[in-house]
Amino acid sequence: MKAEQRARNATPGKLLLRRIANIFVPLIPALIGCGVLAGLNGLLINLRWLPGVTGALAVIPSAFLSLIAVFVGYNTAKEFGGTPVLGGAVAAVVVYPGSRR
Repeated sequence: MKAEQRARNATPGKLLLRRIANIFVPLIPALIGCGVLAGLNGLLINLRWLPGVTGALAVIPSAFLSLIAVFVGYNTAKEFGGTPVLGGAVAAVVVYPGSRR
């Protein structure tokens, strides 16, 4: 019965959505953590509390969000059967903000 239900649910649209979910769902906890840290940092800045900590606290969410393309590339390559490190490297090259001539 379960095999029959799986076969019925294996439509191309659902399979595509499952693949997309497998790429982005592992990043959700890190995104939530970045939001919490950024919000806490904003609160500390507005209240003018712990001015020596706010600069260091701002680095954590900023670093993750600047590298999110690399993490998405890593997960995408893993999902589609490629080499995850190469997927991250390709994503890093694509978003590299180097000089454009």
